[in-house]
Amino acid sequence: MSYAIIRNDKLTRVDAQGSYIHNDRRSKGHSNKDIDPTRTHLNFWCKKNEVTYIKEFDKMKNHAGYTYLMLSQVDGFEDIRDWAAFHHEKLNGKGYPFGKTADELNEPERIMACIDIYQALTEDRPYKKGLSHEKTCEMLDDMAQKGFVDSDISKKIRECFGGI
Repeated sequence: MSYAIIRNDKLTRVDAQGSYIHNDRRSKGHSNKDIDPTRTHLNFWCKKNEVTYIKEFDKMKNHAGYTYLMLSQVDGFEDIRDWAAFHHEKLNGKGYPFGKTADELNEPERIMACIDIYQALTEDRPYKKGLSHEKTCEMLDDMAQKGFVDSDISKKIRECFGGI
């Protein structure tokens, strides 16, 4: 069980622990009364798993930096390199891999960031069903209000993909 799945199902680690403790004990014919979740092996496993997730997420974030390095070696690919490498940058400077701000991101880079989010949210994944266009656009609008993505591009995505 990964922390990403817990997050996508809107469960906290503690909620997930409780459900897994329940299922594990139920399958063995035990009662769930008087379980101290802070003293179970499962509680330790979930904590360990969360740490593993954080380490794996940090490694995963390197893909954008590696993209930048690889495409930097191709003459004439400067624009493509930046579009591909900056798709996790946020307007408020809290993205990765470079922490670029709104002033440092041009329109095509901002479009790539929004489209990447849209695609990630609407596609079915092994661990979640894709969201509707409307729900995804609501989330993009929320991200725009928080200064993560460009609000004009979020609106254009709503219009562009609304009839699909």
